[in-house]
Amino acid sequence: MAELKDLPGLGAKTATWLRDAGIHTPDDLKALGAVGAYTKISRQSGVRPSLNLLYALAGAIEGVHWLTMAQQEKGRLLMELEGYTEALQLHAGADEMEIMVDDLSRAPVQALLQEHLSDMYATSPAESVHALDIERLKSPSITFYSGWSGKRLMGCAALKALSPKQGELKSMRTSTHARHCGVASRLLTHILQECTSRGYQSISLETGSQSYFEPARKLYEKFGFCYCGPFGEYRADPNSLFMTLTLHDQNRHEPTS
Repeated sequence: MAELKDLPGLGAKTATWLRDAGIHTPDDLKALGAVGAYTKISRQSGVRPSLNLLYALAGAIEGVHWLTMAQQEKGRLLMELEGYTEALQLHAGADEMEIMVDDLSRAPVQALLQEHLSDMYATSPAESVHALDIERLKSPSITFYSGWSGKRLMGCAALKALSPKQGELKSMRTSTHARHCGVASRLLTHILQECTSRGYQSISLETGSQSYFEPARKLYEKFGFCYCGPFGEYRADPNSLFMTLTLHDQNRHEPTS
């Protein structure tokens, strides 16, 4: 079996760095990719190594010496590294996101809600759109939450009181730059915890039946929501699906795999 130090452009020192980062074989390196391996070495060492290491790792995976690598390929690797680093930062931002009650006065929040409304009207017939505008979200029965990582808006959600025992999830939206980073799960967990603190027995929601809404429906299913009939003032609509979650078990606040 080939060893890391035998790959073109790599030596014993680089092989040691790779092993220290948990990358022990050429197959491990290939599976992780040059950018992933470079990032693991950076995190393991606490410093950012020379970019020549990135090029060397990519060349080794392809079976060529990095000194022969075209400048165009180096540029592609740098772009991939930048995107990978930003994704890691966004995931960290989602983990550390501060969720707060929001008065809907800040420009980023208003822009996110306008984007949400525009997408809803672009996806469903107007008569089937139940998303709320800013003024309606200011209703005394609704508590609006926004999630922030520093000064960057990550997403929002709202909780509407339907009765002393039932709430409704509204205006669930993740900022475009923060998608696939766990923001929606964090917001939904926060909403469910708030429901429990209020003594609600259930929380319900309306969502679209179109394929556009499938990721949202899968998220709700992971949290234990079940499909149900129309509730409150809703009426049966082929463009709408209704879901509800009974809140008798606090373990339901965590998604299932």
